[in-house]
Parts: sequence; C-alpha cells; structure tokens
Amino acid sequence: TPNNDAANPTSGNSTQSTDKLAAKSAQTVTSGSVLATTKTLAAVNGGSVPAGYQARSGDVLRYDIAVTNSGGQSGTTTLTESVPTNTTYSGVLATEGWTVSGSNYTQSVTVAAGVTGTKSFTVTVGSLTDSVTSISNTVTSSAGSCSSCTVATSTVRTVPTKSTAPTKR
Repeated sequence: TPNNDAANPTSGNSTQSTDKLAAKSAQTVTSGSVLATTKTLAAVNGGSVPAGYQARSGDVLRYDIAVTNSGGQSGTTTLTESVPTNTTYSGVLATEGWTVSGSNYTQSVTVAAGVTGTKSFTVTVGSLTDSVTSISNTVTSSAGSCSSCTVATSTVRTVPTKSTAPTKR
C-alpha cells in the first residue's frame, strides 16, 4: 500500500491519508451543456408589445429566441425558423445571422456555460382577411428542450364596410 495509508485499518481509521482525502473532495465534476430554448414576441413596429396586442397588416414583428445554457460546458444548437403564413421575412440576414435554405431559416448558436444567447427573427404582416385569426411563429432547436417555442398572436378582424343607399324622405 502507498505510504501514509493504513495497511490494516482498525475501527475509526481511514484507509487513506488526510492529504488524499482532501484532494478527492476538492475535485469538481463538470456537467455537459444543458440547453433550453424559448421564444417571445419582443417588439412591434420597433417598440414594446402593447398589452392585448393584435397584429394588423403592415406591422413589423420581432421575435427573440433565447437559448439558455444551465450546464457546466458550452453547448451548440441549430435553430430553425420558417416564415409564418401571411407574413414575409423583413429582418436583415447579415444582422440577424440566419441562413436561408428553401423555406427554412437556420443558424447555429453556441452558448457558454451559465449564459443566455439571444437571436432575433423579424417578419412583416401581410394582408389579413377575416379568415386569418392569428399568426403563429415556431422555432425548433436541435439540442436541449424547447418548451415555449411557438408564439401565436391574434389578429385584428377586418370588418367589411357596408354601404347603404341613401334613404328618401
């Protein structure tokens, strides 16, 4: 047995020296990355989202996608977006970081341990009809959890203008 270890421990004696026990208890075990993705409607027409907001034709909607890493090592995920029905992408690809492939917008996001990274995805609402009651935008994440990754925003119902002929008196 190594020096300072008891060859035949007796009741109450350690089989390892105090220095070895202290070294073992000082070891840190680092967990891998633990990624969680969430999505919010963060801005309307460049400002805060009003309470009870309903989307209108021409509104610019900025969604923020937050990837939080609560693990002990950096982690990477690939985010995938698609432009919601009745909208068009209006962000700046170079600024927001998305790559377009067909109808999908993707980007790889690496987040250090204990940090949250945020990416934006911007769309403009197109023409809305009475049959369009909401705009739903979803992001997927290739790693970790994605518990709040769909945002549904109600739209303002269009009310047809009813014209009536003037009444004769």
